[in-house]
Amino acid sequence: MVENQCLGCSNVCCARLSNLMLTAGEYDALFRRFEKDLDVKNANGVILVTPREGERCPHLLGHDCQVYQDRPIDCRLYPYMMVRVVERGHRATVFFTPRSLCPENDRIRSLMSEDEAKTLVVTFWKQVYDEGWTIDARSEKGPVSRLLQWIETIRGTQVYPTPTVR
Repeated sequence: MVENQCLGCSNVCCARLSNLMLTAGEYDALFRRFEKDLDVKNANGVILVTPREGERCPHLLGHDCQVYQDRPIDCRLYPYMMVRVVERGHRATVFFTPRSLCPENDRIRSLMSEDEAKTLVVTFWKQVYDEGWTIDARSEKGPVSRLLQWIETIRGTQVYPTPTVR
């Protein structure tokens, strides 16, 4: 993946931050000190962070991310986003899809292959689940994926959008 791929416009991702998915380690290292200014939820071991009152990411100064080199995996994954998790036994399949809000979406997506996105998704969830879990990542492919989700639901596997707040 190419570093510094963002143009620094911060119009969509950082300025309108909502439900940023963090591991416990990422939260402790990067966001805990801002928790009075954040809406924080724990969803199945994933910490969701949204700035209160529509504020911007606390690491955004002007148009620049102050932690860009050490930013959370969910930020590194941009322009992709994790959309749902299917659990069966100790196996989790995480589906991800491209986001479409970034004005430079096509250019940025060309800088990160789906294989690189899959690696980031697996890395994130290996930090969430304990070591006995197998993690797979799959690109969401529209209607076909929705049909598969319906079949998985019928078969009795646990399907929930990422993340589900308990």
